[in-house]
Amino acid sequence: MYKPKKIKQEFDVKFNFDLHFTSHVFSQNNNLFANLINHQANKPKVLFIIDSEVAAKHQELKHQIIQYGKTHHHTFNLVNDLVIVPGGEVSKNQDHLINTILEKVNLHGIDRHSYITAIGGGAVLDAVGYAA
Repeated sequence: MYKPKKIKQEFDVKFNFDLHFTSHVFSQNNNLFANLINHQANKPKVLFIIDSEVAAKHQELKHQIIQYGKTHHHTFNLVNDLVIVPGGEVSKNQDHLINTILEKVNLHGIDRHSYITAIGGGAVLDAVGYAA
Protein backbone atom coordinates (compact mmCIF):
# COMPACT_ATOMS: atom_id res chain seq x y z
CA MET A 1 0.00 0.00 0.00
CA TYR A 2 1.29 3.44 -1.00
CA LYS A 3 1.55 5.96 1.82
CA PRO A 4 1.85 9.55 0.55
CA LYS A 5 4.30 11.80 2.33
CA LYS A 6 3.73 15.44 2.91
CA ILE A 7 6.38 18.11 3.15
CA LYS A 8 5.25 21.43 4.48
CA GLN A 9 6.87 24.50 2.91
CA GLU A 10 6.59 28.15 3.73
CA PHE A 11 8.05 31.31 2.26
CA ASP A 12 7.65 35.04 2.67
CA VAL A 13 8.07 37.69 0.06
CA LYS A 14 9.12 41.00 1.47
CA PHE A 15 8.22 44.03 -0.62
CA ASN A 16 9.10 47.59 0.31
CA PHE A 17 8.13 50.75 -1.50
CA ASP A 18 8.08 54.46 -0.85
CA LEU A 19 4.97 56.62 -0.86
CA HIS A 20 5.42 60.21 -1.95
CA PHE A 21 2.94 62.99 -1.23
CA THR A 22 2.90 66.17 -3.25
CA SER A 23 0.64 68.75 -4.82
CA HIS A 24 0.66 69.89 -8.42
CA VAL A 25 2.76 66.92 -9.50
CA PHE A 26 3.01 68.21 -13.09
CA SER A 27 3.93 71.75 -12.15
CA GLN A 28 7.07 72.81 -14.00
CA ASN A 29 9.03 73.26 -10.77
CA ASN A 30 7.94 69.98 -9.15
CA ASN A 31 10.63 67.43 -10.00
CA LEU A 32 9.14 64.50 -8.05
CA PHE A 33 7.73 62.57 -11.02
CA ALA A 34 10.86 63.10 -13.13
CA ASN A 35 13.11 62.10 -10.23
CA LEU A 36 11.15 58.89 -9.62
CA ILE A 37 11.85 57.61 -13.13
CA ASN A 38 15.33 59.08 -13.49
CA HIS A 39 17.28 56.00 -12.43
CA GLN A 40 18.03 54.48 -15.80
CA ALA A 41 21.00 55.01 -18.09
CA ASN A 42 18.68 55.61 -21.05
CA LYS A 43 15.72 57.96 -21.00
CA PRO A 44 12.63 55.78 -20.57
CA LYS A 45 9.43 56.28 -22.54
CA VAL A 46 6.38 57.25 -20.51
CA LEU A 47 2.86 56.53 -21.76
CA PHE A 48 -0.07 58.11 -19.89
CA ILE A 49 -3.51 56.52 -19.61
CA ILE A 50 -6.08 58.90 -18.09
CA ASP A 51 -9.58 58.22 -16.77
CA SER A 52 -12.10 60.23 -18.83
CA GLU A 53 -13.81 61.51 -15.68
CA VAL A 54 -10.52 62.82 -14.30
CA ALA A 55 -9.70 64.42 -17.67
CA ALA A 56 -13.13 66.09 -17.75
CA LYS A 57 -12.79 67.49 -14.23
CA HIS A 58 -9.19 68.61 -14.77
CA GLN A 59 -9.24 69.90 -18.32
CA GLU A 60 -5.77 71.41 -17.94
CA LEU A 61 -4.22 68.05 -17.02
CA LYS A 62 -3.29 66.95 -20.54
CA HIS A 63 -1.62 70.29 -21.26
CA GLN A 64 0.23 70.19 -17.92
CA ILE A 65 1.57 66.69 -18.65
CA ILE A 66 2.73 67.67 -22.13
CA GLN A 67 4.44 70.81 -20.81
CA TYR A 68 6.02 68.78 -18.00
CA GLY A 69 7.34 66.32 -20.58
CA LYS A 70 8.87 69.19 -22.55
CA THR A 71 10.47 70.67 -19.43
CA HIS A 72 11.89 67.29 -18.35
CA HIS A 73 12.76 65.97 -21.83
CA HIS A 74 16.31 65.30 -20.59
CA THR A 75 14.90 62.81 -18.04
CA PHE A 76 12.25 60.88 -19.99
CA ASN A 77 10.59 60.63 -23.38
CA LEU A 78 6.93 61.51 -23.05
CA VAL A 79 4.66 59.69 -25.47
CA ASN A 80 2.57 62.66 -26.62
CA ASP A 81 -0.32 60.32 -27.40
CA LEU A 82 -2.08 60.64 -24.03
CA VAL A 83 -4.81 57.99 -23.94
CA ILE A 84 -8.18 58.90 -22.44
CA VAL A 85 -10.26 55.88 -21.39
CA PRO A 86 -13.72 55.56 -19.85
CA GLY A 87 -13.79 55.19 -16.10
CA GLY A 88 -15.95 53.13 -13.82
CA GLU A 89 -16.50 49.42 -13.45
CA VAL A 90 -17.59 49.12 -17.08
CA SER A 91 -13.99 49.77 -18.12
CA LYS A 92 -12.91 46.44 -16.64
CA ASN A 93 -15.35 44.52 -18.78
CA GLN A 94 -14.60 46.07 -22.15
CA ASP A 95 -12.17 44.10 -24.27
CA HIS A 96 -11.72 47.04 -26.61
CA LEU A 97 -10.33 49.15 -23.72
CA ILE A 98 -7.61 46.59 -23.03
CA ASN A 99 -6.98 46.25 -26.77
CA THR A 100 -6.69 50.04 -27.15
CA ILE A 101 -4.07 50.16 -24.41
CA LEU A 102 -2.18 47.22 -25.93
CA GLU A 103 -2.28 48.88 -29.37
CA LYS A 104 -0.73 52.04 -27.89
CA VAL A 105 1.92 49.96 -26.11
CA ASN A 106 2.84 48.28 -29.39
CA LEU A 107 2.59 51.46 -31.47
CA HIS A 108 4.94 53.40 -29.21
CA GLY A 109 7.35 50.59 -28.42
CA ILE A 110 6.62 50.52 -24.71
CA ASP A 111 8.85 47.85 -23.22
CA ARG A 112 10.10 46.72 -19.83
CA HIS A 113 12.31 49.80 -19.63
CA SER A 114 9.31 52.09 -20.17
CA TYR A 115 6.56 53.31 -17.89
CA ILE A 116 2.81 53.33 -18.21
CA THR A 117 1.37 55.96 -15.90
CA ALA A 118 -2.30 55.52 -15.07
CA ILE A 119 -4.31 58.40 -13.66
CA GLY A 120 -7.82 57.68 -12.48
CA GLY A 121 -10.05 55.54 -10.39
CA GLY A 122 -9.60 51.96 -9.31
CA ALA A 123 -11.29 50.37 -12.32
CA VAL A 124 -9.04 52.23 -14.76
CA LEU A 125 -5.98 51.37 -12.68
CA ASP A 126 -7.05 47.71 -12.71
CA ALA A 127 -7.55 47.73 -16.49
CA VAL A 128 -4.20 49.42 -17.15
CA GLY A 129 -2.45 47.06 -14.75
CA TYR A 130 -4.00 44.08 -16.51
CA ALA A 131 -2.98 45.40 -19.93
CA ALA A 132 0.56 46.14 -18.72
